[in-house]
Amino acid sequence: MKKENFTILFVLKKVRLNNKGLCPINVRITYRGKRKENATGYFVAPKQWDASRQLINSKSSDALNDNTQLELIKQKIKNSYLSLLLELEEFDVNDIYLKYLGKPLKESEFVISYFQKYLNKIYRLIGKDLQLATWKKYNYVNTQIAGFIKWKFKKNDYPLDKITLQFLIDFEYYLKTEQNQGQSTINKAIQRFRKLIKIAIAEDVLNKDPFILYRVEKAVKLTTLFQHKVTTDFGSN
Repeated sequence: MKKENFTILFVLKKVRLNNKGLCPINVRITYRGKRKENATGYFVAPKQWDASRQLINSKSSDALNDNTQLELIKQKIKNSYLSLLLELEEFDVNDIYLKYLGKPLKESEFVISYFQKYLNKIYRLIGKDLQLATWKKYNYVNTQIAGFIKWKFKKNDYPLDKITLQFLIDFEYYLKTEQNQGQSTINKAIQRFRKLIKIAIAEDVLNKDPFILYRVEKAVKLTTLFQHKVTTDFGSN
């Protein structure tokens, strides 16, 4: 288990100094480059805080008790993280914090299962607002994505909110090299996949569009390439 991307740090919020000259101690959880910071409920005089040792540098009974409580907070967060490592394949810093609080985690949607839900929903529209041939095309795209995820990530599914521009680029590469598909066919698959992403955004499943920077590669017909070659080799006469 890789744990080098996970850190717990106590930080002072000196800008929030109260009328007693004390400032709050926050706990900052960092995981995979993302931060989650919240109050611990404990306060300290700035001069008494030892940032390197992560404790209140005082021998008073209150300070000793606060140090003990901070250590308990740190240990509980660490245990929450270790527990998630065993329970889930994918989680983020917010999940660690929710686990620490004892609150239910937000259920993540996965690409294939979400696509399948969509397919099941529109299947009932066949013969009404949808043709069976159209449904089969979307179903085929779902199969292609499943094959790509297996090929790329060695998994049966992939978190929907983890889709990035690189995911789309790699998917296109997979269709070209592993499935030997032409650009026109690839563009249609991407277009249908993009519709699913738009639905996920509309349903607040996703809060960003991974297609924003994606650029569709134009399909060039072989006849056009042949004509260009003839013109180049023999001239326009």
